[in-house]
Amino acid sequence: MDENKNNGDFYIPAFLNSTTRIVAFTTIMYFIIAKLSLYIFVTEIKILPFFPVMGFSIAAILLFGRKAILGVAIGSLLFSISLYQSDFQNATTFEEIIKPTILCIIRPIIAGLNAFLVSYLTQLWCKNKYPFDSEKNVLFFTIACLLGTFISVSLGFIPLAMTPYFTLDNCILIWNNMLRGNTLGSILFTPFVLSWLANTKELTGWSAAKKAEVFLLIISTLSLSLYIFESHANNESILYFLLIWAACRFGMKIITLITIIITIIAIYCTGHHMGGFIFSDWNKDFFMLQLFLFVNMVSILFLKAILDEKTNKRSELKISEQENNLKNAILQATIESPNGISISSLDTNLNYLSFNSTHARYMKKEYGTEIKIGKNHIEFITKENRKEEINSAYQSVLKGVPFFSEEKDDEGRYWKIHKSPIKNREGNIIGVITIVTNITELKLKETELKKNNLSLNERIKELNCLYTISEIFYDKSLPKFKKLEACINIIPKGMQFPEISYCRIQLKAKEFVSANYQKSEWFVRKSISVNGEECGSIEVGYFDEKNLKKEYSFLDEEVKLIEVISGIISKAIETKLSEEKLLKSEEKFRSIYENSLDIYFKKDIEGTILEIGPSVEKHLHQKQESMIGKNIRDYYYDIADVDRFYEIMLKEQQIIDYQERFITANGDSVYLSVNAKLVHNADGKPIYVEGTRRNISERILNEKHLLEATEKIKESEAKFRSIYENFEDVYYKTELDGIVIDLSPSFERNFNMKRSDVIGNSTSLLYYNPEDRETILGLLKRNGYVSDFDTRYIDGEGNILAISLNARTVRDSNGKPLYVEGTMRNINERSAMQEEMLAKNRTLEFQNTELEQFAYIASHDLQEPLITVIQCIEMLQEELGKKLDEDQKQYLEFIVGSTARMQILVKGLLDYSRIGKERKSNSVDCNEIVAHVLADMDVSLKESNAVVEYKNLPVIEGNPTEMRQLFQNLISNANKFRKKDLPPKIKIAATKEENNWLFSIEDNGIGIEEQDKDKIFVIFKRLNNRNKYQGTGIGLSHCKKIIEHHKGKIWVESKFNEGSKFKWTLPLEESL
Repeated sequence: MDENKNNGDFYIPAFLNSTTRIVAFTTIMYFIIAKLSLYIFVTEIKILPFFPVMGFSIAAILLFGRKAILGVAIGSLLFSISLYQSDFQNATTFEEIIKPTILCIIRPIIAGLNAFLVSYLTQLWCKNKYPFDSEKNVLFFTIACLLGTFISVSLGFIPLAMTPYFTLDNCILIWNNMLRGNTLGSILFTPFVLSWLANTKELTGWSAAKKAEVFLLIISTLSLSLYIFESHANNESILYFLLIWAACRFGMKIITLITIIITIIAIYCTGHHMGGFIFSDWNKDFFMLQLFLFVNMVSILFLKAILDEKTNKRSELKISEQENNLKNAILQATIESPNGISISSLDTNLNYLSFNSTHARYMKKEYGTEIKIGKNHIEFITKENRKEEINSAYQSVLKGVPFFSEEKDDEGRYWKIHKSPIKNREGNIIGVITIVTNITELKLKETELKKNNLSLNERIKELNCLYTISEIFYDKSLPKFKKLEACINIIPKGMQFPEISYCRIQLKAKEFVSANYQKSEWFVRKSISVNGEECGSIEVGYFDEKNLKKEYSFLDEEVKLIEVISGIISKAIETKLSEEKLLKSEEKFRSIYENSLDIYFKKDIEGTILEIGPSVEKHLHQKQESMIGKNIRDYYYDIADVDRFYEIMLKEQQIIDYQERFITANGDSVYLSVNAKLVHNADGKPIYVEGTRRNISERILNEKHLLEATEKIKESEAKFRSIYENFEDVYYKTELDGIVIDLSPSFERNFNMKRSDVIGNSTSLLYYNPEDRETILGLLKRNGYVSDFDTRYIDGEGNILAISLNARTVRDSNGKPLYVEGTMRNINERSAMQEEMLAKNRTLEFQNTELEQFAYIASHDLQEPLITVIQCIEMLQEELGKKLDEDQKQYLEFIVGSTARMQILVKGLLDYSRIGKERKSNSVDCNEIVAHVLADMDVSLKESNAVVEYKNLPVIEGNPTEMRQLFQNLISNANKFRKKDLPPKIKIAATKEENNWLFSIEDNGIGIEEQDKDKIFVIFKRLNNRNKYQGTGIGLSHCKKIIEHHKGKIWVESKFNEGSKFKWTLPLEESL
């Protein structure tokens, strides 16, 4: 039997690497095997005497673990549903449905529990997944199959018997057959699955004869099985010899294959009433057949296990014999080896069993005796003081305690003695073996090695000390004094006696001592020199003088170590000082190099750039590294400058402040001033040019700007002098106390006085009203300026001049006032025009008042005659209505209509004249105003099916009556001028816009043509036919006047045939 099976070494497909795949695989295989067994093993009476899928389920759980239980349950459920499919389809009553349903539920429970119990008990008892390698494991497997099947089937059928749908006899019959079928499936098919999945070499390396033999065995099994079960010969026991043949000649794969063949043929024939197991009762027939198959399988498993164990024992015995022979050969060779090792063996009485020639010579030389086999070893010990010691050692070994020792003889030789017990197979001590080895040479080497190790350790300590100190001084992050502090605790570790060593380092005014420092006479001191001058010392000594021998002196190695360390410290300090100087120098020149605004350059004679400073990126916008290796000619604005440069350089050997023009990476040009010199080699040959270039573009540009500015200043001076001398306003400049410093020439034209007469005098002489001067000075002091201040002056002829004055106080950088300057403008003509305009405005206001009064009186006085005319016409209609003909009636109606319109016009004119008369202003909530207007217009709005939307209108300060009239006129207009086929939709809104409320009323009516937008606010102006749209043409005029009286304005936005949007504004200060 292949030992890999016991370790669970089975062939499992690689794709079964997850729980989901294992469950799916187990479910599918369960269903397929169960369906196949249904077709093969179901007999005429529909009984499954052999249920192989149970064996597959047990093997699956053994191989995959508990992951396969779910697959077994699902597969069993699907198989049960397919098994009772016809019962479900033909069911006509609830009982006929519930019966197969209960069985479909119970069967998966039994299958899962059966497979789990058998696999669990098998692994528990057999300790592996392949329980066929010994007769004990075969017995455990058989018991596990019987016990697991019995428990699972019994637990499954207890609830079945408790239901009213199955009789007790029926339950017992089902329980009996399922128990036998599941047990046989477990016993027969589990070995088949496990053996064929086991990774063995059972079917490999066969000869042709063995292949022919297995073929003959299979043919014989088929032939004999068919013959026996078809002939009713009752000689089924012959088949057992086929199984014995398979067990003796082949492995488990062939055995289980033969068993399955016999089982299939036997069940098929018995199910068709053939063979020696046919009795009067079918239940008894299959029971005997199942018992026959069960016994055959169990007995052949036992036989195969016994044969395998026998084969294994023989193999082990053969291997053991080979190992013993090898050991004996090795032992004999060891005993006789000529390497000076003494080997002897004694029995429990200490009599010689064997010894080698080296041992015989050792006994002869040590004790002067000739030893012999069978003689007592102690008797050959002639030294009485050794007998008891040696005998005691042997007695201890015979008790099971090995003995080890090293001894030195009188001649100074060293011996290593090893005594150990000799045990037989049962573990009993049957003697003692003694091995004595001459280790004199080894001991001498060990002594020399210890001495060398001691010396080496001293050197290692010194090297470690030097290495650590070197590491400390190479550590750039540590300051100088921190390094010395670290050294003083390292140096004592390199001494011969580090535990009593100390170290002290003196460097100028500083001293560093180790933690255990004590003054002592035992020390070595070496000086520390920097650049040839002594600046300190290093002292190393021992402070435990009592424990030092008088003759002790420092080793040469210790003195040299201290000397080397002082040299390291000196060198380190020198290096540190040099590095610091070099670093400062490098930082200085690097700072100059990197931060210089000038461009350092170095180029060979051909113009190739060898080196260039980083400032080139700032001036030429070229990367420093990108320019190195390129020719300087590539960057010149004018190539001729290159030739001129080299011409001067070769002639003068240097160039100072030479102006050149270069091109930047952006395509711009810059001006550079170059200072450079020509460098020669030792032979006097020029090799490169070195120098700096300075960006003088700003200087060139400033010079250019300076020239331009000079020209502009000249132009500006001429321009402003012309303005100064010719502009009409008067420029003046006075001291803070009013003394005139300067006046423009226009002063003489405006004041009819010479400037020289006024300059140097006070401005107070010019004021018509001196109080104005005080007011101006107060404004300048308070605000620092005066703007458009109207005052009056007296000219040289005594005339009064109206003057508009601008002035400001000029201060220095500290805010101190220096002088006052400003302009004076003659506004005599403007003052006359303003007086004339004010007079005309007063006249116009008087006329407007008279006109409004006239309109009011006219419209008021016309009311009474119109009422009289209307009443007279109504009386005529009542008295003459029946006497008049149709034409007369029509004339009368025309008169009535005209007078009615006249009355409306007069009322409208009267209302228009009243707008603005009542200036009483109150808080007006526009939401309430609109609500009242809509209530008044409810009838007309309902007639037109109008929809009016408004919300969140503001509260304003205004005349409530006029506001109501405003909203009523605009809403009425929107409702009136609607489309005939579309209900009006009116939207009222208000938003804040800067310092105003912006109101709007939007409709979807007939709209207004572009050319008519300016006409609609004219009083009595109508744009539509009176018969089609009634009205007086005065409503929008009312609106305009109301809004203007409230300091607002109104306009319209409209598209013809799409609708109109009237907008108006009211100031926020008019609103709340």
